[in-house]
Amino acid sequence: MESLPDELFLLIFRYLKKFDVICAFNNLNYRFQRIINSYLTHIDVTRVDDVNCKTLRSFYNHVLPSHGHQIQSITFNFERQRQYFEPYIHRFLNLKSLKLKSDKSRQSYCASQLNQFLVKVLSLENLTDLSLQPRKATLKVIANHASKNLSTLSLLLISYCFTLSTMPQIPSIKRLSIESHLFCLKDIFRIMPNLIELNFTLNYDYSCTFDTRANDDLQVPSSLEKMIFKFGTLNNDTCRRHYGRNVSEFENFLNLFKDNLKSLILIGVCTGTESVDHEKMQSLIANFSRLETFQYYLYSSDQPDHCLSNMATLDHRYGHFRQRFQLTLSRYLTPQKLFLCTKFNVLEKEFISHRLLSYYSLNNDLKLRNMREIHCYHHIHDVSSETNRFISKLLTLSPNLQIISFHGRYDIRIVIKWLKELHFNQYRTIDTFTCITETSSDDYLDVIYIRELAEIFPLLKTITLPWLTQYLEENSTALSDLIRHLRENFVHLTHLKLKTSRVCSNAQLRCPNRMKKLHKLAEENLIYYTIDKSNNQHLLNILL
Repeated sequence: MESLPDELFLLIFRYLKKFDVICAFNNLNYRFQRIINSYLTHIDVTRVDDVNCKTLRSFYNHVLPSHGHQIQSITFNFERQRQYFEPYIHRFLNLKSLKLKSDKSRQSYCASQLNQFLVKVLSLENLTDLSLQPRKATLKVIANHASKNLSTLSLLLISYCFTLSTMPQIPSIKRLSIESHLFCLKDIFRIMPNLIELNFTLNYDYSCTFDTRANDDLQVPSSLEKMIFKFGTLNNDTCRRHYGRNVSEFENFLNLFKDNLKSLILIGVCTGTESVDHEKMQSLIANFSRLETFQYYLYSSDQPDHCLSNMATLDHRYGHFRQRFQLTLSRYLTPQKLFLCTKFNVLEKEFISHRLLSYYSLNNDLKLRNMREIHCYHHIHDVSSETNRFISKLLTLSPNLQIISFHGRYDIRIVIKWLKELHFNQYRTIDTFTCITETSSDDYLDVIYIRELAEIFPLLKTITLPWLTQYLEENSTALSDLIRHLRENFVHLTHLKLKTSRVCSNAQLRCPNRMKKLHKLAEENLIYYTIDKSNNQHLLNILL
């Protein structure tokens, strides 16, 4: 092994998981430490669904303390993982970029925790890039404590409740990414007078945001040369209501930058062919005196202008741009809407038209390539029903389906029976399965049903099931047995999520006896868990 060249090890490591490589060879010897140093440069612990809890603990406890000085970029979830990184901030001497992500289910964390953390982080002299979702007084903390080297700032959302008029200046910021309303730009430009690049996402509430009169006296920084302007969202019924208008509506706003910009990029959602008319797009920049580059990436559900033959679908990786398009089964459903749909809901007492069902029956070569999620809230007992036949067809036509969920007054036996009778041959693309019932049932604790579920979905990474009170009863082994059965039958499973009923309060779940039981289970089963809140329900999130 010692005689093999470093290049061969690097080739082998390409087939292994990053954190497995780091933890396995950490401090083995000088040679291997030098080889894995490049893996320590950029750390992202928000994409570790396929990494087990033991490896992550090893990384937090052994790698961070001894090799924090080698890390240049860190991305982590602030609410979930702050406690693992905060003790070692002083060791991140070469940290240049920090990205703090936030859970929607846990955004109510104390603003003071974020601000206290930022005070420590901003003391790092080499930090140049900071990304976060701000809370109250966050910008003031940045203004008061940021070093002169902090030049790039990304603020995921600036809402109405932020008071910017009294905010001190941050002259070091050269590049800003922000999602907000137009009326805040006046204060933003005052706070950051030396901006060179602005990545601005217009908040989706058009009725309140698109009033350019609020910016008639806007003082654009003379240093500003590049702007990326994003607008629109693919939302269920609001898509046409908010965005069935002409892109030329932005002309007055864009003209505020006509004497500054050298580069302009528009990214957005349009509806109606007039919104993507070539001549109108060019008229947007008719008055620009310094412009060198003009690009636009537009998403349209209709046929674009013939001059825009190279128009392509917007890539979902563009910043904060929302591209999810959700539909609900109803009489107004059309094939055209389904082609754009990424998330599909099936509710009770809804029906599918014979015309739509026959359309997809006669066009077996069609594919719903955008479809990623199907959520069923209807009765599935009758497989031959019109709705169930349509859902079966959707499953067949969705080659990229990743998530399927069932919510209703039935247990997992009914769900498994229904899935088997569908004879669907593309379950291998599905990695997330949810079955939430309103009736108390222990059937999904039976290893027979777990095995059947594993045969249907062999590549599952996440399973969400109902929370049962017997999990944390005295001397109960139900949760340990469930974890063991899942590990034995699902090779790729990384997350088990148990959702409580709405009647189960936070106090009930977090009572001392149950918390003590949870800690003991975590130690016995080598798991890591968090308790989150979503839609007035609590979720026990277990990392296997």
